[in-house]
Amino acid sequence: MSVTAVLITCDDAEVLEPCLASVASWVDEIVVLDMHSSDGSRDIAARHGARVELHPRLDYCEPARNAAIALASSDWVLVLDPDERIMEPLAVELQRIVREDAYDVVDIPRLQMAFGRVLTSPGAQDGSHPRFFRRGVADWPVTIHERPAFTGLRRLELLGVDGWQEKGLAMVHDTWRSPHQVLAKIARYVPQDARRRLDRGEDFSFPAMAGAAFQEFRERFVVGRGYQDGVAGFLHATLFTVQSLGVHAEMWSQQGRPAQEDASVATWGRRLERSNRGIDGVVQPARRVVRRTRRVLRRLGSG
Repeated sequence: MSVTAVLITCDDAEVLEPCLASVASWVDEIVVLDMHSSDGSRDIAARHGARVELHPRLDYCEPARNAAIALASSDWVLVLDPDERIMEPLAVELQRIVREDAYDVVDIPRLQMAFGRVLTSPGAQDGSHPRFFRRGVADWPVTIHERPAFTGLRRLELLGVDGWQEKGLAMVHDTWRSPHQVLAKIARYVPQDARRRLDRGEDFSFPAMAGAAFQEFRERFVVGRGYQDGVAGFLHATLFTVQSLGVHAEMWSQQGRPAQEDASVATWGRRLERSNRGIDGVVQPARRVVRRTRRVLRRLGSG
């Protein structure tokens, strides 16, 4: 059985080379649906033997997924983003799955890379993604960040394999390469994510916004031990928190900036102010005690 790697590109020359190199030696076909890149992405794809087709430029790729997948001619389809790359052990495993012919869909974990560092803390992972499947079984939703259902199909979850990280059964996702690039990506996604939540019947509320931001940072940096990934881990948790705030802010804006939420902000602010006064009442005397103790210790040491 044969395999086609399918990508959608839009000015992705910075990351496209390693992505294509990770599949060129073992897939039977590479198909690139390009959104009129101006940075040489199509030339890079052609050098790797890809079949390149054009698609009108969009803000995100999901509406073009089905068109890209339809270009594949192989038995199996591997869907990749240009900033992803297949680790060699994963390539071997996917070829084994094709030979054994026991599954229809494979969910592949991703290792996140942020600012040049592969993040290994639990809070930095984003689960697995249905990216390897038989041709003809996928109907990709056009909504941003949505996935096909694949109902009733034989499905393999590589995230359930013991030691999948150590075994290299993952895609590396080189998604956050610089702070300004991350912020631009967040700005592009936030309006769509907000609209999706509003369409589901959610409404903006300040407590929900504040709670979601707190929970996002807590789950990624504290509970998820993002601190193990150093500064990159801290920035990863913080920028996801910014994205969470951005989605709620966009919901607030799209709903006409409801004034009734101002009362919640004022109540929350007063509580913080009182708490801060209470903390100051404890911290300031403690600091004075520490300073006095240090002075006494210095005198004892000099005597």
